[in-house]
Amino acid sequence: MRFHFLNEKKFQNDAEFLRVIESQKNVFEIWYEHPIQRSNFSKYMNAIFGILVVCLLNCIHRPKKPDPPYAIFQQLLKLNSDSSNSSDNSAECPGPNLNFTPAAIMDTGQTQCWDTAGTVVACAGTNQDGEFNDIPVARSFSTPTQHCRYPNDYTTLDQVHGLTWRTCAQGLSGADCSAGTIVPITWNDADAGVAGSCAELNTLNDGRGYAGKTDWRIPTIRELSSLINGSGAIPYIDAAAFPNTNSLITYISNTTRVPLPGQVFTTDFANGSQAFSVGKAVVRYLRCVSGNSIPAPSFVDNSFLPPPAVATDTVFDQNTGLLWQKCAAGLIGAGCVVGVANTITWAAALNYCDILNFAGRTDWRLPNANEMMSIVDYSAAAAPFIFGTFPNTPVAVTPFWTSTTGSGVLLARVFGFYAAGSGQSLNALKGFGTTGYVRCVTNGP
Repeated sequence: MRFHFLNEKKFQNDAEFLRVIESQKNVFEIWYEHPIQRSNFSKYMNAIFGILVVCLLNCIHRPKKPDPPYAIFQQLLKLNSDSSNSSDNSAECPGPNLNFTPAAIMDTGQTQCWDTAGTVVACAGTNQDGEFNDIPVARSFSTPTQHCRYPNDYTTLDQVHGLTWRTCAQGLSGADCSAGTIVPITWNDADAGVAGSCAELNTLNDGRGYAGKTDWRIPTIRELSSLINGSGAIPYIDAAAFPNTNSLITYISNTTRVPLPGQVFTTDFANGSQAFSVGKAVVRYLRCVSGNSIPAPSFVDNSFLPPPAVATDTVFDQNTGLLWQKCAAGLIGAGCVVGVANTITWAAALNYCDILNFAGRTDWRLPNANEMMSIVDYSAAAAPFIFGTFPNTPVAVTPFWTSTTGSGVLLARVFGFYAAGSGQSLNALKGFGTTGYVRCVTNGP
C-alpha cells in the first residue's frame, strides 16, 4: 500500500476523511491540506495504523514447517550439544585449589640424627639434616585418588610441584597397588612406547588416557628423585602416597648420562640414592608422571654486585630462594682460584658451615641431599658436573658432603662432581677418617 499526502484536495470534515479511508482497501491517495486541524490529524494516523495491523495479521502466516536451512540449524545445535556432553564426560575431575611452586626443593623427610658411630642422638645442635625440618619446603603428597570417571585409575598429586603421578608402578593397579604384577622394562623400550610404557597410558579409556590424561611420560631424574623420603624406612618413599612400592631394583628416569649416552640415571628406593646410572638396555621399574617438568635453577652470581653489597662471592638461585657459597671451602675470589679447596670429615663439615661468618650471614648450614642435587648440571658433557656459576669446582675423585644420613646410619649422602661421579648420589662413611669437599648454603636472598 502507498500513502500520498498531497496539498491538492480538501476535506469538508472528519467524516469525509474517514469515508475515503474506508473506501480504499488497497491503494490510498490522500490529499491533505491545512483546513483540517492538526490536533485531529493523529486520529487519522491511528486509523491508518489499525488497518495496517489487520492487513499484516491476515496476510503473513507462520510456515507450516521450518524451512530446510532452519531444520539443519536445529540439527547442528543438537550435534554440538551432544558433542559438548561427550567432551564433559572425558574432562578431568575437579582438582584441589592449591598454589604450586614448580621449582621448589622439598625437604628430604629425614627427622632423626645419628653420630659417626651410628648412635641415635638428639638433633638439636647437630646441624644435621634432621634438625632442619621442612627446609627448604615441606613435603606434601596426596593419598591415592580414584578418578571420578575412570574408577580403576588411581593417581597421587605432588602438592608442591603440581605433578600428577600414577600411584602404582607399571604393571600394578588398585588403591593399594596390590593387583597385578610389576613390569620391568628397559629405558629403550619405555622410550619407544611399547606395551608397559608411559606412552601406553595415553591410549587408555578410548584414547582419553589413564585418569583422563594424555601427557603421561617418563619422569626426569629431578622429578623422580623428589619422591625419595629420607626417613630411613625401606622403601625410601612416602608409603601412604605410593603404597606397595617394590624396591628390588631401581626406577628409570628420562635423563641420559651425557658423557656415557648408553646410560640413564635411575633412583634407588632401596637405599635412598637419588641418582645412579645404569645401561639403557638394563631392565628397571617404571613410574609415570603427568604435568610440566620441574624447571631448571636460575642462578645469579653476586660477585659483581656494586658496593655496598656484602653478599659477594655468593650465588643466588632465583627459583629455589637458596643462597650458596660460590666457591668450595678454602677457595675465594670471583673465579674461585685463590687458595686450596679443603677436604674435611663429615663432622668437621657440619661444624664449618654452622660457624661460618661469610658475606654478612651467620646462618649457613651444610646442604641436605636435595639441596646439593639442585646444583648438579646433568646436561654437562664433562666434569665438573655443576652449573657454571660455581667456577673451579674441584674434579678430584672426592665427593661433596651433605648433611643427610645415607642408606645406613654409618653413612652420609654425598655427590660426585668428578668425571666418574657425573653428579651421582653416593654414600660415604661418616667416620673412619673419610673426607670430602664442602659448600655451604642458606636461605636467601
